[in-house]
Amino acid sequence: MRPSSILRGMLAVPLLAAAVAVPVPASAAVLAAPDISLTNTKAHLQQFQNIATANGGTRRSTTAGYTASVTYVFDRLAAAGYSVVRQNCTSGCTAGAGPNVIADWPGGDPNSVYMFGAHLDGVTAGPGINDNASGSSTLLEIALTLAATNPTLASHVRFAFWTDEEQGLNGSEFYANTLPTAERAKIKAYFNFDMVASTNGGYFINRITSAPGLVLKAYYDSIGVQTEENTEGAGRSDDASFNTIGVQTSGVAAGASRVKTAAQVTKWGGTQSAFDPATTRRATGTRPTSPTRCWTGPATPPRTRCGPSPRAPCRPRCGRTPSRPPPGGPPTRTAPTPPPPACGSAATRRPPPPAAPSNWVRPCPAPTTW
Repeated sequence: MRPSSILRGMLAVPLLAAAVAVPVPASAAVLAAPDISLTNTKAHLQQFQNIATANGGTRRSTTAGYTASVTYVFDRLAAAGYSVVRQNCTSGCTAGAGPNVIADWPGGDPNSVYMFGAHLDGVTAGPGINDNASGSSTLLEIALTLAATNPTLASHVRFAFWTDEEQGLNGSEFYANTLPTAERAKIKAYFNFDMVASTNGGYFINRITSAPGLVLKAYYDSIGVQTEENTEGAGRSDDASFNTIGVQTSGVAAGASRVKTAAQVTKWGGTQSAFDPATTRRATGTRPTSPTRCWTGPATPPRTRCGPSPRAPCRPRCGRTPSRPPPGGPPTRTAPTPPPPACGSAATRRPPPPAAPSNWVRPCPAPTTW
């Protein structure tokens, strides 16, 4: 990926100093924020790629590739001086899913906690580099830089690497839902990093008008970068788990399958094509996997990422024909032919576990063309 693309995630890093350092004027806090090594971040990305390559090309939460990813993150955080735990997801996660990794830096007010998180797992169909080794690598390097600089902190800092996000935000939901009420109240903000290295990316902020979102926006404003609300990703990543329990959230993303508009090209450069071409392929080909679960309730759940995600609708969006052809030729994305069987039909339905009834069914066939 291009160096400039990963920097989209890096630009949010001074938030860490602004949010948790000993109180100083906001402008001074931003200026004092350390540089985050792009070289080191790309090295983490390469390690995640190597892990996937050595484990069947995937880092899905139930695979050896995910276990190796957990070990990689855990060992580096522990060596840097963090108190690190593997939190097993004992309910709500896919059978066989690996653990969350939770890392606390010593010091700071334990009653004022700032959390930073990214999902560590990927989809079955690939190594999950942008989605979401990019967020995990960014977060890991932020954590290691904090340890190396060891600033005096007014608040406590916690980093989290989530399991089973691609199967339904399950790891972060387990963590959030099992927090005692008193511990929830201590978390002042949660910041999420998901898909921060899209090669045709933009500068998106989750919940840009929230208190933590305004901190991020102020930083981008200070360096002359225009930002937008992350409408494409709303409710589709792990910050949603914290919104649900009443924690203020924000985060950064560089875009997924949505097409960059002409106005966004003017602001950010790039082309009028998908922010992340990997999530909306233009070439015809076979789709190697299907969603593991599909929604059959009265409304589409909030997460509708195109690809092998359980929160995609029964008719995944990646097969839709564009509303108009691109310049110079006919549409290159075609509607799936034939359409998939009705989700939840007798041929596909399998009852959910008795302990957790829901409108999810397994499996749900997906179209065979992108």
